[in-house]
Amino acid sequence: MYFFITILLLSILLVLFCFIEIHIKDFEYSSSKLINNYKVCIILKIKIFNKLTIYTTKIDNNKLKEEKMKEKLSSIEKSAIENRNKLNTESLKILKNLKIELKELNFKVKIGTTDAAQNALIVSIISIIISMILGFIKKQEKNVQWKISPIYQNKNVLKIYVNSIFYMNLLHIIYTAYLLIKKGEENVKSSYRKSYVNSNE
Repeated sequence: MYFFITILLLSILLVLFCFIEIHIKDFEYSSSKLINNYKVCIILKIKIFNKLTIYTTKIDNNKLKEEKMKEKLSSIEKSAIENRNKLNTESLKILKNLKIELKELNFKVKIGTTDAAQNALIVSIISIIISMILGFIKKQEKNVQWKISPIYQNKNVLKIYVNSIFYMNLLHIIYTAYLLIKKGEENVKSSYRKSYVNSNE
């Protein structure tokens, strides 16, 4: 009996004080390169009290080339496409419960199109969107740097550089997942009721 109580208490403490840290290390993408046009390194850590690391895994270019990883990414991409229409304002509000904390960000984007006026508009829109997103995220201001720059070369060009560290509390992740699942179930029930009403009209 005492053993199960101890396990339960430890599990609760683990959820309360466990953090997931994600480090996107020197990600680079360039549309001007035909081969090896990206470089990626993502380090995921599980920490206790956001200090003591108990688990670490790494995803880089070599890992992404593995067949199993390709299948997983393909499955994630397919799922994202299928559910993109379900991502509404309410879902975005729920995602705020993740309470992501930004420890470090160095984000640079260079964009070029064949139309200079269109290019300037795209740069402005992306800058506004990033400002809005960062406004919702708790961050250490001195470690956050970002810049969106236009490239005037009369051709379509996209270059991205990201170096970022952010973390989330495991409790917030579980709570957000619960809310999203609950919202999904409500949508299914609502859709079922509408179908039932329509079929009886």
